[in-house]
Amino acid sequence: TILETNSDNVDTYKLNETITKYLQDIADDCLQKSKHSSSHRKSQYVNKKPWFDQCIREAKQSLGHSASIVSGFPDSEYLRKNFYKVKKTYKSIVNKRKDKFLNQLNLDIESGKVLNWKQFKKL
Repeated sequence: TILETNSDNVDTYKLNETITKYLQDIADDCLQKSKHSSSHRKSQYVNKKPWFDQCIREAKQSLGHSASIVSGFPDSEYLRKNFYKVKKTYKSIVNKRKDKFLNQLNLDIESGKVLNWKQFKKL
């Protein structure tokens, strides 16, 4: 049934496609499919501090990406400077957001708003 072609007019491209399709079907039936795992593991840790928002997460991902590039080419002065620039930006973003959050918390305490002291002690 696979080779139902006229022997005078053999189209090798169609024959090749047909055979490849049948081999893939057989392989799919015989072999167990598995998910492709990435070469690196994602961290399961998510920083749950109140000031740690999406902007900081993106900056942290950018820092990790830059670090992986620098680790591949440790002698490159340009990549190292870029890494330290990204690291400085990340730290400044985190410090600004944290200071802003703590200043707001301080204002709330001074104004007499009701606070969740259990959450406050975890800071």
